[in-house]
Amino acid sequence: MRSSNDPERASSVAVVARHRSRSPHRRSRSRRVAAANANVYQSDLVKRAARGKERFRCQLAHGSSTALISGFNRLSQLYQSIANCYDDVTFDDILYCTVNTHKLDMNLLISSNISLSDVIFAHARGERKRVCLEKSEASLGLTITDNGCGKAFVKRIELDSIAGRARPAINVGDYIEKINGEPVTGKRHLTVAKMLRAISIGDIVALTLIEPKKPGFSPTESHSLTAQKGTEMKTAQSKARDSVISRETLSPLIVNRINDIFDAYLGFHDHHLALTVWELGRDCETLKELRARIGQSVGAAFGFPAELVDDVWGVVDDWHSGRLRPRPVAVVRPFVQ
Repeated sequence: MRSSNDPERASSVAVVARHRSRSPHRRSRSRRVAAANANVYQSDLVKRAARGKERFRCQLAHGSSTALISGFNRLSQLYQSIANCYDDVTFDDILYCTVNTHKLDMNLLISSNISLSDVIFAHARGERKRVCLEKSEASLGLTITDNGCGKAFVKRIELDSIAGRARPAINVGDYIEKINGEPVTGKRHLTVAKMLRAISIGDIVALTLIEPKKPGFSPTESHSLTAQKGTEMKTAQSKARDSVISRETLSPLIVNRINDIFDAYLGFHDHHLALTVWELGRDCETLKELRARIGQSVGAAFGFPAELVDDVWGVVDDWHSGRLRPRPVAVVRPFVQ
């Protein structure tokens, strides 16, 4: 069983823990958890939306008219603002949101940066199903995340895993309501993953899942990628992302460490965002310089707490000191007589 923190990266997490124990910028675990649970967006755009000065467009992913929302600066307020616009949806019905697509694209969850040209799609609860699995091996093959408001759901499923072979099928986006009859609503994804890992090999795992409500239509292209300005902006972001990837041949350890920091404070992993943050920080010589760069960049829209930036600086400092640079591969020359 895996959560968004993969067991394969256990050694990476251990390195992070050792670095934090040395860092003068270390903060208490309770403070980090509080920051992760807050889910507060701190960008100027969202602050203005919280005061009602800016409005975002939203739709229900299964089909609805477009509504305008404002007055939110955290996920719970966002979900409530959407629910207030539609008679057939309540706050509890909303499982999660995607940006600029009604499809279940786990790479476009609302944790990404948003602009006024974007459309927010809310995925509401649909049919309930019960899936029973025999835990024949240690891992079920599930990656789990949560919506920031107490609903854990399936983010990825490994091919040819226990979960991948389940019937009825477990699908990406399924909300996990109960495990062996025990409700897990209100628990973070790490806790849900721990509960699944704790089930002994050979035992039966009974999952009560709720699928997101399926669309009754396909939104038009103008709804999925609204406005020429929004399309141009995303094209520029895509080009910048490709440039980052083409320039960077860094060790996966760096991306994994930054993603572990994201998970500790924000509750998600984002490979492209990790690369972007690394590009911002790799040439910084001081923590102050890193804070200024992130504060002036798109990363600020995620509401990065100061402690998160401090920990990212720890990764940058480790790179500068050579502790994270790939070791040279020894070349063994054949002996010639």
